[in-house]
Amino acid sequence: MVRTPRFSLLLSLTTALAVSLWSPTSAAFSIVVDPGHGGSDPGAVGCNLEEAAINLDVSLRLRDLLTGAGQTVGLTRTTDVFVDLQVRADFANARGADRFASIHSNAFSDAAANGTETFCHTSLGTSADMRDKIHEEMIAAWGLTNRGVKTANFTVLSATSMPATLSELGFVTNCSVDAVLLADSTRRGEAAQAHLDGIARHLGFSGQPALTGDLKGVVFEDQGVGTADMSVRLPGASVIVVNRADSATAAATTAAWSFTLPAGTYTIRASAAGHVTTEKTCTLAASAEQFCSIGLFPTGEGEGEGEGEGEGEGEGEGE
Repeated sequence: MVRTPRFSLLLSLTTALAVSLWSPTSAAFSIVVDPGHGGSDPGAVGCNLEEAAINLDVSLRLRDLLTGAGQTVGLTRTTDVFVDLQVRADFANARGADRFASIHSNAFSDAAANGTETFCHTSLGTSADMRDKIHEEMIAAWGLTNRGVKTANFTVLSATSMPATLSELGFVTNCSVDAVLLADSTRRGEAAQAHLDGIARHLGFSGQPALTGDLKGVVFEDQGVGTADMSVRLPGASVIVVNRADSATAAATTAAWSFTLPAGTYTIRASAAGHVTTEKTCTLAASAEQFCSIGLFPTGEGEGEGEGEGEGEGEGEGE
C-alpha cells in the first residue's frame, strides 16, 4: 500500500505512540462492524456489482483484523440477510460497544460520480475524530477522489449510543475506476486494513496482530488441596475471561476448557451449580500453552478461599 508522505509520517508517529502505551494486559475495546444492506436490500447496484456483498466482504475482513489485534468484535450481520437499521443500532447499544463502524458503497445516476466519503452524526467530538482518521486511511489506501468528511442523520449514526461512523468506500456505478477497486478482493482487503488503521489510531491500540497463546485447564471440585487432587471434575461449568467476551463451557467428562488469547495476564472465573464461584489469575506468554485449572469448593465450604488456589501445583494433570 502506498501512502502519501503526510499520512505516512502521521501514521508512523501515532503508531509508535500507540505501541509504547499498549500492553497485552489492556482490556480490549468492543467494536461493532456493520455491513450495510443485505438480503432483500442489495443496496447500490452497478457495473455487475451489488453493494451488500461488497460491504459484507470488507466487514468480515475488518472483523478478522480487529480480532487479530486483540479487540472484541460484533457484526450486525455475517451472511446475506436483511437487518433493519434500528435493529443494527440496538444490537450495538445492547452490547455496550465502544465504537460502531458501518461499511457502505455509493451509487449515483451520473456514472462519472466517484470517490470516497465518510460520515458521522456531528461535526465535532469523538465520532468526528474516528471518522477523520478512517477517511484519511481510506484516501491513502485507495487514492480515489476525496469527497471529504461529512455529517448525516443516518439511523445507524444517530440511534447508536457510542461514537459511530459510516464509510462510503466508492461508487459501484463508476465502472472505470471505483468499481474496479470494489470488485477486487485484494483492494477490499486494503479497505479493511485502512479501517483497522484508522480505528487503531483513534483508540490508541496497536493495529499489529497480537501474539497469542493457549490458556487452558479443567474445572474440578476442590477437596482442600488445590490442584493436588482433581479427581472430581465439574463438566458443564461456566468459564469466562473477566473483562473480555470470551466464554466457554467445561467439556463433558473431562471438564476441560481452553481459550486462545493475546499474551498477557488474565483473570478466569468459573462457576457451577452447588459450588462457590471462583476466580484465578494466570499469565500467558506468546506462543505458549499455559494451564490454569480452577477448583471450586462446594457451597457452604471454603467461601472466599478459592481465589488463586493451587497456583503452580500440578497444572495440567489429567489433561
